[in-house]
Amino acid sequence: MDKIRAILVDDEDLSIYLLSSLISKHCPEIKIIKTANSVSSAIEQINLLNPDLVFLDINLKDGTGFNVLEQTNKNSYETVLVTAYDQYAIKAINCSVLNYLLKPIVVEELIECVSRYLCKNRVQDMTNVDGVFDLIKRDRNRLILPDTYGFKLVNINDIIRCEADGCYTHLYMKDNSEITVSKPMSNFDDILPHDSFCRVHNKHIVNLNFMKQYVNGRTGKIVLENNDEIVVAERKKKIFFEQLKQLADPLPH
Repeated sequence: MDKIRAILVDDEDLSIYLLSSLISKHCPEIKIIKTANSVSSAIEQINLLNPDLVFLDINLKDGTGFNVLEQTNKNSYETVLVTAYDQYAIKAINCSVLNYLLKPIVVEELIECVSRYLCKNRVQDMTNVDGVFDLIKRDRNRLILPDTYGFKLVNINDIIRCEADGCYTHLYMKDNSEITVSKPMSNFDDILPHDSFCRVHNKHIVNLNFMKQYVNGRTGKIVLENNDEIVVAERKKKIFFEQLKQLADPLPH
């Protein structure tokens, strides 16, 4: 398979070096074809080299990564926004980028970005039931999940949790069954309702309606009704508690 041709854009030499090192060590599918340190140089290199993937810092010395997206054909490549600040997440989603990485970069999240690219761009012929089943779709309260033999329909409210496994996702159901789908978990993160489902870890999405306990500790963890114990990543705790507050009001002191 041809390697993913990538351009790294960051105005800090150390950041370029660290990201390059992580990619070289953990993401052999990627070939770094160029680096850039400004909006103008990034636009020039993207237009010249037509990369598959651009790792794009948001704060650059002559503007922002969003300026790069505005002045290039962003539909011709996939973008991973990289920043030390999390306030750009909404704007990143609105720009339809592939993913959003916070500095310092976590290796597992970088690897998931690459898996997400591979899964999104992989040619699949899993079913002949029109092209609609090539992607996960939500139909009211049900999910259409493609599998080797065709597809399954499941009730969203019966999903206890999802677990990432590279380009695959394991769904653990209310009836104790397990369904494996050849889609990355990012698909489920995008489509499952955020009023009840929360991504608490790079590898885990949980249905908060099945949560029975939260255990404090060096690393907090959720205990679900099926007794599965799921670690809540430190950087996910804020959004976890915010979603939990929307779902259930705490008792007054």
